Amino acid sequence: MELQKKIEQARAFLEAAAFQVSAGNELPDAHRNIVKALVSLEEMERMFKTENPAGNDELQEVSKVSRRLKLWAKRPEQMNTKILKAFLALSIDGQQPVTESQLKAEVGEANFDINFVQMKNIAEKNHGKVFEVTGDKITIWPPVSAAVEEFRRAVVAR
Repeated sequence: MELQKKIEQARAFLEAAAFQVSAGNELPDAHRNIVKALVSLEEMERMFKTENPAGNDELQEVSKVSRRLKLWAKRPEQMNTKILKAFLALSIDGQQPVTESQLKAEVGEANFDINFVQMKNIAEKNHGKVFEVTGDKITIWPPVSAAVEEFRRAVVAR
């Protein structure tokens, strides 16, 4: 089974479990669906490592970013938070691409460059790869888009 189908399968199991828990009934069924989703996730991880041996670095990076975004959401004064919030504000309509110069002007801090570089590369001691830069166009790095969406909801909820 291909990776995308496994992702859809895991999502379906988790959605079913969430519905069952929120309805307040069928807790054994919810538990069963959560276990099935966890098995699917482990299978996806194995598939990913087999299909893309270098992808292990990416998998670790996604995990690092997911953890860090939860912290950034609680620390609005942190430069990483300011950069990501500025990007989300500039890209709210999604109609025009965000450029590095726009983002730098929006953040307006002297140490923007040092922090931004660490948010667009995979490295052992980086802040976590959040951005993909193609030419002058900045986008969210696709493997972390779901985590960034969670960040957006957490920050907007405040």
